[in-house]
Amino acid sequence: MELRRLAVVLVTVVALGGCAFVERADVRNDGTSPAGPQDRASGLSISADGQFFLFATPAALDPSDANARDDVYRRDLSNHVTKLVPLTEDVPTRGFTMPANAPNLVVFASTHAYTSDDTNNAQDVYVYDIDHNSFERVSVATTGELPGVLAADLGAVSADGNVVLLGLDHNGGSRSYAVRDRAAGTTTDLVLDPDQTPLGVTDDGSHLLLAGNNGIPTAVLDLASMTENGPDCVMRTPWLSGDGHYVVGMVEDQGTCPVGLARYDLATQQYEVLSVPLPEAQTDVAGVDDVGNVALLHLNDGGGRYFAASFLSKTSGEITFGGVPARPGHADSAVLSADSSIVGLIAPTGFPGVEPDQGEAGVYAHNVLPVTVGVPDITSLPAGGDAHLVVRIEDSIPGIDTVDMGPGVTAQVDQLLDAGPGAQDIGIQIHVDANAAPGPRSIRLVEGHTIGFSVGICGDCFTITPAVQTS
Repeated sequence: MELRRLAVVLVTVVALGGCAFVERADVRNDGTSPAGPQDRASGLSISADGQFFLFATPAALDPSDANARDDVYRRDLSNHVTKLVPLTEDVPTRGFTMPANAPNLVVFASTHAYTSDDTNNAQDVYVYDIDHNSFERVSVATTGELPGVLAADLGAVSADGNVVLLGLDHNGGSRSYAVRDRAAGTTTDLVLDPDQTPLGVTDDGSHLLLAGNNGIPTAVLDLASMTENGPDCVMRTPWLSGDGHYVVGMVEDQGTCPVGLARYDLATQQYEVLSVPLPEAQTDVAGVDDVGNVALLHLNDGGGRYFAASFLSKTSGEITFGGVPARPGHADSAVLSADSSIVGLIAPTGFPGVEPDQGEAGVYAHNVLPVTVGVPDITSLPAGGDAHLVVRIEDSIPGIDTVDMGPGVTAQVDQLLDAGPGAQDIGIQIHVDANAAPGPRSIRLVEGHTIGFSVGICGDCFTITPAVQTS
């Protein structure tokens, strides 16, 4: 029997408070929280890697916060630092966000004049730089003011914070949209169908997602050529992957269209449907990762339940803590990090067992994907063959004694090697039976808690792919 060695795959465990899968974010620097049941956070956004959380809360997480009203905070989960963002009290209700790859920036709308050039007495959109304590007004024309605009509100923002989508309310009650390129200093008006609404933007700010209404299909607008591409089926709750390759959404029965959770490949113009055990009419897409592989789903039945689904591993599962769903009224809202490693949740009654926890409302980081698999260079392995896999875990996990891959596959740990401070290489010997059933599998390394990633066994090959783990 031929022995082949799979290429080394680097696997990163996102470390949030050791091995915990859930960590509270709306806390003071000392880890305590003054939040009570009435202190409902809002406006959550998170950085691409899930390290930074931005949200508003009436809870005073900083000694200088004495107004008993909603204020904007940024929490650094790595350094355990919570920072009060110096914005006026109207910002939480008018909209704010943090660009995924620029956690030093806050983009927001306000009626307050933050810069000397703001003399229009209207709501404007600004970018605040936390590191430099500076403000920039972006709801402006390429030259001068936006003509006839009563108010500007915040739309989508590119990952680097350079491209900002503006919603504009005009005299006479009409509404339009424009795109501000901060680096170029230009503002471009968008000419859209009345039944099109811009919802998202790619990481580089080059393309916009246009949601369709009244039978108008979802489209993706190239901002350079002003041409549209996209699925020919109407998608409900569509999302554009940050790399601009996929549109992910719920497709309802339209005759020749696929039905259910689907992603549309803008290059090949093909749909891929993922079966999930949820009622289609009540399931919304609440987020998608940067490359369109993982979707965050919301079961819209009033219970506040969220699920994660992977197009690569063909699996899905409810967002839980320790295998137990959170208390009833699970989450007011949830967001998925661009790298799919973290889901940020606003849970009105908290997560059981996550300190500090007295059943009050809170903001939580949930490690949905404990193991993030890098893009591997796969060596083909026919069914009935052997392989050796080396996994690097950036968190020491001593005493791993169980590896489970399900029927037809035998796997065992044969080496544990020190890979430097806080890291460990785990060698796994794998044998695939000749009659192993095709389909996705999960490697589960068990030692007190479970970490894992999934593999797919097809008719004549053995492949490794990332997967969603919700244990």
